[in-house]
Amino acid sequence: MLPLLDKHNIGVLARGSVAKGLLAGKPAESYLNYTAEEVHKMANAVAQFSADKRTPAQTAMCYILGEPAVRAAVVGIRTLTQLDEAAGLPLTTPLTSAERVLLGYELVANYYDQHR
Repeated sequence: MLPLLDKHNIGVLARGSVAKGLLAGKPAESYLNYTAEEVHKMANAVAQFSADKRTPAQTAMCYILGEPAVRAAVVGIRTLTQLDEAAGLPLTTPLTSAERVLLGYELVANYYDQHR
């Protein structure tokens, strides 16, 4: 869907890129249509791709913002650390094309239909 939107110059505002912090170090729990086990697996993948390059939250944000159709991401910031991570995003090492592909295999698409 996103490539089609981008092809027609339609931008997307993404939300939930760190999944309530679950991809950024919070203990795994079920989220949307994902089980706690799926969240745990995806959080581990995000952490592995972070290593010493960026925080897991920054990796998750880099991943979503690397999608051409995504023009902006809304992130919930509750602490100064979270603010520092978001503000520091432009200074972090971006995901390589290979990292995006490999991480994409781990981040299972969710077809959420319970919109508010």
